[in-house]
Amino acid sequence: MITFVDLTESRRAEAKARQQTLTIETQFAELTALYDGAPIGLALMDRDLRWLRINETMSQINGLSAEEQIGKRMREIAPIICAAVQPHTDAVFKTGKPKLNVEIVTSVDAKGSEVGHFIADYYPVFAGDEIYGVGSCVRDVTEEKRLQAALETTKLELLESEARLMRIFDSVPAIITITEGPEHKYLFVSKLHRKVYGERDEIGKAAVDVSPELAEQNLIEKFDGVFHSGEGFGPATTQARVPSEADQTEPRTSGWFSNTLQPWFKSDGSTGGVISCTFGVTDVQQASSQKEMMMRELQHRVKNLLTTVQSIAYFTETTTSTKEEFNAAFFERLAAIGYTNDHLVSIDSNPRRLADLIDRELERVGKKMAARIQWDVIDLLLPETHVPLLALAIHELTTNSLKYGALLACRRGNQYRLCKRR
Repeated sequence: MITFVDLTESRRAEAKARQQTLTIETQFAELTALYDGAPIGLALMDRDLRWLRINETMSQINGLSAEEQIGKRMREIAPIICAAVQPHTDAVFKTGKPKLNVEIVTSVDAKGSEVGHFIADYYPVFAGDEIYGVGSCVRDVTEEKRLQAALETTKLELLESEARLMRIFDSVPAIITITEGPEHKYLFVSKLHRKVYGERDEIGKAAVDVSPELAEQNLIEKFDGVFHSGEGFGPATTQARVPSEADQTEPRTSGWFSNTLQPWFKSDGSTGGVISCTFGVTDVQQASSQKEMMMRELQHRVKNLLTTVQSIAYFTETTTSTKEEFNAAFFERLAAIGYTNDHLVSIDSNPRRLADLIDRELERVGKKMAARIQWDVIDLLLPETHVPLLALAIHELTTNSLKYGALLACRRGNQYRLCKRR
């Protein structure tokens, strides 16, 4: 007797079981690969904080191999880390709720000299209704913290550098402003700018809206040109009116200013804004104007002097008959002009009076002889242009009188009195 048993379903069940086993093994292998190769620390601990499972990244954080930690309590092999971690794992065992984004700061070497920063997530692992372990997911953010600290230090250094630069700008005796963008919004105004124009709440506002003086001086167009071309402007000297220090709405006397505009650039090379530096040059401009006036005056004096010399030469030529007489008279008259010009230079800032002029010309004939001459004239203040000619006339009268007239007798000891005509 032959008996046949249908094993089709059994074979199908076995094949299905083998496939399920293979799938489970594959998934487990995948999970194991992910667990072991994850760039974050993964571990599983029981209630005694004994390592049940740990991946390579967590082992490196603890400073030991996985084989050295499996089955060991954390407090035995990493007591410092345990002290920082246990309060959080105990809370998970107690509440059954995860603790996420926990920041752990702890020493990561035996000497306790190297500090590590970590962000950890702790979550309960259940077996039925009971928690049999706590899983942990730890990210090492030590390098990020170092970079963040370095960034903060650099930021503070930049702020201090900027503050130092602003203090330097404030100490410079110039009106300095820094603007940004095509609207020329103020980033900085110097102390002198605030003193001259007042506290106008300019930071962050467009120059055209809060600085009417720029429009009055036609400088807004210059700002536009510097910003769009990336090339500087100036120095250029302009005359402008600025508010009075006592009343910011009351304009005061116009002053002269030298203004220079320079672009500043962003890290990508594009123009970021404009730096304006303005110096008050009123004193320099006035000195320059005074110099020009003095040069014109000198030119005028030299011209008059040359005209006078020409007249003396012509007059001397017509009143002398020999070369010797001409030379003697001409050089004597030139000496008189020179003496008078010396007198003009010495009294340039004092009144030129007729009495002083007569005194000086009479002293030229000799102090003893001058002492014998008494005179009484109106004390006139002479215009500067009249002094050389009048001095020459007095010199001629005195010289001729000494040679041929009344003063000839003065040489013999007589005294004379000159009186004004009424």
